[in-house]
Amino acid sequence: GRVVEVNLGVGAGNGSAEVEEEVDEAEMRRIEYGSVPAFALLQSRKNALADAAAMQHMHSVSEHAEWWQYVLEYSKTIGNLLGNQDSLPALMIEDPRAILKVREKPTSLKAAWELLEIFYVDKELHSWLPERLVDWLADYDSLLTKTDGTVYFKLNNFQKKLINLQIVENDDDYWNGLSAALSVGWLDVVVNMLRFHGSYQLGQMDNRETENGLVEAVAVLVSTMPRMRPDLPKGKLGQCCKTRPDFIKAWEKWRGQVSKLECSAFWIQCSHQKTRDGLKNLLHIMMGNIKDLTAATSHWLELFASHFLYIRPFTVGFEGMHHLAQKCIQLKPSFDTNGLTGLLNGILSENPEVVLAECTKKFGPWMVTHCMELLAADNDYADIMLHEERPNFGGISIEELHRLVYAQVLCSHSSTWQIAPTYLSSCLNQGLGLLEILLLKQPIQDNRLVLKVRLFNLIFTCGVSVFFSVT
Repeated sequence: GRVVEVNLGVGAGNGSAEVEEEVDEAEMRRIEYGSVPAFALLQSRKNALADAAAMQHMHSVSEHAEWWQYVLEYSKTIGNLLGNQDSLPALMIEDPRAILKVREKPTSLKAAWELLEIFYVDKELHSWLPERLVDWLADYDSLLTKTDGTVYFKLNNFQKKLINLQIVENDDDYWNGLSAALSVGWLDVVVNMLRFHGSYQLGQMDNRETENGLVEAVAVLVSTMPRMRPDLPKGKLGQCCKTRPDFIKAWEKWRGQVSKLECSAFWIQCSHQKTRDGLKNLLHIMMGNIKDLTAATSHWLELFASHFLYIRPFTVGFEGMHHLAQKCIQLKPSFDTNGLTGLLNGILSENPEVVLAECTKKFGPWMVTHCMELLAADNDYADIMLHEERPNFGGISIEELHRLVYAQVLCSHSSTWQIAPTYLSSCLNQGLGLLEILLLKQPIQDNRLVLKVRLFNLIFTCGVSVFFSVT
């Protein structure tokens, strides 16, 4: 058969240009080393389950009930390695006029990993998948585009302007920011911004009592919006409903309250036109007015999320997601070649080939090597696609090919060749032979070559993954 040439010791960089822009070399080294134990543990568990599956006449490891939990644990470990969106600098005092909280700078690598975990691994998310997508957007909206603008950038720009504003309700950007934040479900941001309104000032409350009452009424409705999810992160607003019947009941009651306020006679008594128009626009968004939602959002993915919040709140799982995404793209086309939107398109179309291609193109060998376990966790088609031995690849699978490519990348750097054996030892067709070549190519230093060869023999005879720290 044909042989796929993998040249150990000479290789390209560690990832795509997009990833390199966000993650510096030292950080990438930390990620590469940190992901080895999780990868090795998962392979060990897979081998154990494969033996058990053979004895129980199962077709694949994924048929074991505990396998997806192992993959989820692996995914969480890698996700934590890529960064923590909730981390704040120590001893930071939050500014009460701050619209967006200070967080660790997000990266596309982390965002892509979370998307794969949400849609492919975590079965517990199935009943509230749209809400989880809204959470994801709150963390990574700033990464969607560099040219078209997003809700995040709209609010960030207003934050800079806020310093010099005396009367915020007279500024159009204030109301535009409120509409944008509400459209994507950032309820805490909306309520916080509503409290900037001048009618809350001590000297104004007596003269603007009706106006303040309307602002507060809208703030209460926003803060009590029903959410079909088991819980909410700390600081987030909304009324959690754990079951579909409870959510439907709460939603109908809440929508009735929104409609009642929209028809209230108090609007006539509100003399400040921008406040009246701005608050009414917020009510229209909560009532699911497509025209107002389209105007409030900047990117197709923001419009996509707004549909699940206000137009299709009872959506479960993948139900109609891909068709809706295409409609949103038509309404708000994006010309930014962003890896995240391409990746999400592949996920929603339920096409693992596209997902793998996007990961390869945009996020590099490390991502592809480690995310393949997520793709195949509960997807029979992806499992077959990745593990089927292909004659045009020299009799190896797509999974093994990508691991060999990643091993080549690791071997091209003196600081990372030590971890390449973990990945080569998981490639049963060509990996072990390449591993022997790698070890024999290392210079003799204090008889360490003998130790390296012995370690290789241990891998070969015992079939275990060993983490190399020998230099």
